[in-house]
Amino acid sequence: MIKSRLCDGATIVRDSHTLKIAQLIELELKILGYRPYIVLNNLHRKKLDLNRSLKNSNCGDQTTEIYWNLFHKQIEDFRTEIQNRFGLGLVIDIHGQSHVEQRIELGYLLSSSELRKNSELINSLEYKNRSSIKSLLINHPENLKFTDLLSGEFSMGSLLNESGYASVPSKEDVAPKDSELYFSGGYNTATYGSRDGGSIDAIQIELNMNGVRDSSEKRKLFSKDFAQVLLNYLRTHYIDL
Repeated sequence: MIKSRLCDGATIVRDSHTLKIAQLIELELKILGYRPYIVLNNLHRKKLDLNRSLKNSNCGDQTTEIYWNLFHKQIEDFRTEIQNRFGLGLVIDIHGQSHVEQRIELGYLLSSSELRKNSELINSLEYKNRSSIKSLLINHPENLKFTDLLSGEFSMGSLLNESGYASVPSKEDVAPKDSELYFSGGYNTATYGSRDGGSIDAIQIELNMNGVRDSSEKRKLFSKDFAQVLLNYLRTHYIDL
């Protein structure tokens, strides 16, 4: 039996309905003629946190190591295959957040205070090299700046806003205020994005509850809309699909 994670600092709150949303997004993409690579997790976070390093994922319960390895090996195998077959790619890591602000939070490995910096600093080589979309910034055919991809007209956040889902960072909401909570991206985004090399980028997506996860109808609608947003994002910045 897997022990519950009770060590100091362990996050055990469940990301409600995100598994179903991931499956619905996959279904919508398949309906549109695409075959996304998808890795799903059925273990509750109180047993194992798969958005952490192995050491920090299980509060010392080594019985879960096999599941951590299985999950992360599959992502790494898919990442390698995508890089070899297509040259470029994007990992979307879907989570749920319960912050007061009802909006989608997009994580590129920049903190909220860093997002509030001036454009010159954000567009500097230092910030670009710390980003989970470093490869896209280096290889973008239109040589876009980091601020363009964070909160420009065709950023992920702005495309989501246009579809009716408030998001940060975006053109309408460039950065969280000093008093607002925000997830900037965790272990998966840092590990499987391009910050440390390779041509596969990553964005962590933290979904709010209201209007996105709070009913079956809203989950279906969001998943359909997000599939279109994702395709538009990929067509704009990666490849003509």
